[in-house]
Parts: sequence; structure tokens; C-alpha cells
Amino acid sequence: MLQSLKHKLKLTTTITRLISGNYQLLRRLSTATSPIPSTKPPENRHYVSKHVLQKKLWAVLNTSQTVSDVLNHIIRNGEQFTSADLLACIQTLRKHGHYSQCLEILEWMDKGRFEYSATDYALRLRLMCNVKSIKGVEKYFDSIPSDAKNQYTYGALLYCYCTKMKTDKALAIFKKMDELKYIFNDMAFNSLMELYIKVGTPEKVPLLVKEMKQRNIPLTSLTYCIWIQCYRYAVDLVGLEQVMHEVQEQDSVRDDWKIYSNLAAVYIKVGTPEKLILRILNKFMHEVQEQDSVRDNWKIYSNLASVYIEAHQSEEANTALKRMEELFDNPRSADRKAYHYLISMYAKTVLDDIEGLKKLLEEWEMGCLVYDGRLPAVVIGAYLRHDMLEEAEQLLRDIKVKAGRLIKFAHVLFMNYFLEKHQFDSALKHMEAAMAVKWKPVVEKLDPFFNHFKEEKNVDSAEEFCQKLVKVQPLDSRTYLWLLQTYAAAGKTAPNMRQRMEGSGIDITPEHEELLQKIC
Repeated sequence: MLQSLKHKLKLTTTITRLISGNYQLLRRLSTATSPIPSTKPPENRHYVSKHVLQKKLWAVLNTSQTVSDVLNHIIRNGEQFTSADLLACIQTLRKHGHYSQCLEILEWMDKGRFEYSATDYALRLRLMCNVKSIKGVEKYFDSIPSDAKNQYTYGALLYCYCTKMKTDKALAIFKKMDELKYIFNDMAFNSLMELYIKVGTPEKVPLLVKEMKQRNIPLTSLTYCIWIQCYRYAVDLVGLEQVMHEVQEQDSVRDDWKIYSNLAAVYIKVGTPEKLILRILNKFMHEVQEQDSVRDNWKIYSNLASVYIEAHQSEEANTALKRMEELFDNPRSADRKAYHYLISMYAKTVLDDIEGLKKLLEEWEMGCLVYDGRLPAVVIGAYLRHDMLEEAEQLLRDIKVKAGRLIKFAHVLFMNYFLEKHQFDSALKHMEAAMAVKWKPVVEKLDPFFNHFKEEKNVDSAEEFCQKLVKVQPLDSRTYLWLLQTYAAAGKTAPNMRQRMEGSGIDITPEHEELLQKIC
């Protein structure tokens, strides 16, 4: 039973913690922006509430309208809204991956109706990083007025270089920021730490922590979480013990439950003795129960349950799940996002209740205002885990009719299912469907495709696949490496490959160079 629990509720601590950290970073940027329009609206102009504004902007996703159409229509109707509410809408859209719409809002704001501050430029750079090439980001940075190039915009450019894994450029901009005296908090250091983990050099993270301390820069909760995560990859139990003791001595972070959640997850990952893991989990539970601000947050109990399950503590996991469900009954929590989390938990717990999942979906569909494709996707995921392919495909057809559009989350699940079955044509079909509705794949998840092309020595299919990818995102270093390996395995040449890579802004590594020597 416990093994089933563990299989169905996989730990997602690394991703969720770092995403949470990035969300906090967005808040730090966006809340610094003035909510006052550049021209004072007439006193009799009605202000649209944040809820109504968000609903109107969300509707853009399902129509042929643009963000500008919606915002201009509101203004023409004699209504108004604040930039603070617009930024709140950006946060919501960004969480769901609608980066293009976020950029449209910022571009509309930049046309003069609202004041545009350095933090808005910084936010725009960060969003561009999700939909543009690094060259596009650099071009926009160069266009920013000189008086707006400060610690926020330089920090955003550093973030983009780190996200795109441009190590040399990241280190260069970090050095320039240092020369300009723009490094006085944890943000730049956090970006570099995440870069080092991404590029496979987590052992450099503690060195950055040491440098922060030498500069008397306080370590934040996010810094500690990244520091902890580096030991997930560069296993160092002594280092983890050091972090744990240091956290307990720091008044500013010692009561932060997220740190203990990260610690427990990493200790579990590296195979630490159960006694130590339980000590940390008990501390985690204690901090949650002691803090009024989080004691009644059902999502925290969801996280706590997942960690307990990974630690083989089924009784404690069920206690946390029960508390989560009690809190969910609170009407204040009963929104569509909450339903997503609740159904996800049902799908991944010991209940393994397919009928219960279907019932919850039907209840949500009866009262939903906006069709959130993630919910039926959870049910599809449950079907596919049980090899109920016909039921999953029927639900996919049903939700396409109900939502009036393709549901990218569902197609990604089908893609992964068919990849596991080595049915690459079917997997490719669903990948294309997901990308048609602006899904941008995580490159590592596409490894099975490239491995298949390499084993089949099929250069043409690999190139065709890359042409599909480039329509939604630039080819990165990893993708080019697979492409080079496919050419080498097939014994074929590509004389212009070096130029292609340089044109894409790829940093050529020794591994790339060795393959380029063979095929060029």
C-alpha cells in the first residue's frame, strides 16, 4: 500500500520550491511599481475590479481578441483600472504559462497610459526570457532608457542569462553589476546558484554562499532552499547538516516551514537514516502548526503529505491529507484552483479512486466559469496510468467540445504515455497538438524522441523534429548535442552545423566541439 502511495504521489519539491522562490521574486519586482496612471482619470470614471479585469483578460485565451482589444474597450466604455491590478493579472497569467499575454499587457502599459518604471522593464525582460531568444532579450535590454538601467533591469538580464544557461554571459553581467554597486542583496547570487545547479556544477553553490557571507549579504529563505537543493545533486551530508544547524541559529528563517520541507526532501533523496528525516519532518509539522499565517493553509498540508509519503510514513501522511480535506471544506478555499489541487491529490493518494475522480470533475464542471484544462487532464492521467486508453481518449474528445479548444496539459500526458510505450508516431502527434496551443516543452522531456532518432540513425526525422521545436522556442545546447550525436551515429556530415549553432547563440562546449570535428 505504501509503495503504491509513493508511486502515485511523486515528490516535486525541487521544482515547486524554486518556482515558489521565483514567484516571490516577481512579487518583489511588481509590488515596487507605481499603481497610479500617468494621467488622472475623470472622477466619475468607474474602476473595474481586479476580479472582473482578470476574467476579461482570461477570456482572450479562448477568442480571437487581443489583450489590447480588451483593455482599450474598457477605456472606451469610460471605465478605468490600476496598474497594480494589471500586474496582479500578469502574475496569474504567468503562473499558467501564458507569457505572451503577459507581455502584451506590459507592451500596452508602455504606450503611455501608465507610468513605466524600471521594475516594469525588469519584469518584461523576465517574461521575454520565456518566449524570445536570448538575442531578443538583449536587443530589448539595449533599448531600455539609460536612467532605467539599474539593479532591477540588470538583475533581470542576469536572470535571463542564467535561465538560458549562458554561463559566460551570466558571469560577465554579474561582474558588471558588481562594478556598478548593484549587488547588495541575495537576488543576483540566487540566480547564479540556480545556474550552477542547471549546468551540473552544484559544488559551486556553497562557494557563492561563502561569498555572500563575506560581503555581509543576508541569506534569505530562497537562498537556503537553493543551497539545500545543491546537495541533492552533489551529495554532501556534512554540508546538509551545516545548513540545518545554521538555519536553526538564524532568527529570520528558522521558523520557515519551506526550508524544513526542502531539507526533508533532500535527505530522503540521498538516503539519510529514517531517524534524522523524522526529526526534520516533525520540525516541519511543528512550524506549520505554530504559525497562524500558514496553519490553515490546505496547500501546505498537501505538501507535507507528499513528503511523509516519500519518507514511508503513511499514518502521518494520511493525517496531513485529512487535515487538508477539512480545510478545503472551508468555503473560502472552494475555488477552481483548489479543485485542481484536490483532484490531483485524490489521483495520487492511496485511494486510487477513478470513480471519485470522475465525480469531482463533474461537480466542478457544473459550476465552473472558466474551463481549466488541468482538471480533466488529471483524470486523463489517472486513466493512462491504468492503461485505460479508450476512456482517456473519449475524455479528451469530450473536453475539447466543452472547452472549445485543445487542452495542452492533456496532450502532454498522452505524449508521455506513448513515449513510455515506444509509440513515437502517436507521441509526436500529441506533442504537435500541445505545441499548437502554445505549449513549450522542457527539453529534457524530449530525450526519448532524440534517442529514438539516434538509434534509428534517422537524421531526416531528427531535423524535421527540430523544425517543429523551433516554431515554439529556440533550439538550445542540449538539443544541438542530440542532433550532433544523431549525425555522428548515422555517419553523415553537416558542413554548416557550426554556423547554425553560432547563429543560435549556442556556447560550444568541448562535447559539442568533438562531434563537430567529426561531422563538419
